[in-house]
Amino acid sequence: MRTRKGWALFLTLIMMISVLAACGQTGGDSSSTDEAAQGPVSGTAAIESLATIGDAMALEGAEFRQSSGQDNRFVYAFDLDETHYRVIASMTDEEFQAFMDLDFDDPDYDADLEKIIGQLKIEKWENLSDMIPPQEELDQWVGKTGQELFDAGWTNSGWNLEGMEFWMNYGPFMYTVVMEGTVENAEDFDEGDIAPLVVKSVTYNDLGDAGTIEE
Repeated sequence: MRTRKGWALFLTLIMMISVLAACGQTGGDSSSTDEAAQGPVSGTAAIESLATIGDAMALEGAEFRQSSGQDNRFVYAFDLDETHYRVIASMTDEEFQAFMDLDFDDPDYDADLEKIIGQLKIEKWENLSDMIPPQEELDQWVGKTGQELFDAGWTNSGWNLEGMEFWMNYGPFMYTVVMEGTVENAEDFDEGDIAPLVVKSVTYNDLGDAGTIEE
């Protein structure tokens, strides 16, 4: 038989347990509130959350840069938080052929394109900004000729002969390549005339051909 003193102690213990349980529940609610207050996920966390190309296209705060379909793969490049990214997805033969059959001049092109690529599952993502070569590595091209750059896989995309500046792509990036000397017949200059020129400096400029994946 319980005494009054025993019942009082029993009730006190029950109340303490109830208070502790309530405190635990409040902690869980606070965590959820904190997560909601943080706003949209950004940076690497946002990229890792992407499942499809459609997700990348709809990513809040992202700026589209380039896309490309080749070799049964689709590449989508964009900027987020001042960082270059690209995501890569595989396409079946049927999906790739449907992509190739699209007519760019068709007013429904964008909608038809999204139907094909939107559901493609992302297999890989890359932080392209982390792949930009350091200046010390770029300096190793100084003294090379234009032909040596071409032989190594560089491609030309334009020039400013007044400053002897050439915008050239290498890998996913575009670089400003300054050549030594001057060009006398600027009006007759073409890409082949770059070959004998000697590199004076190479600096990173921007994304170049981010849609091409080099094996």
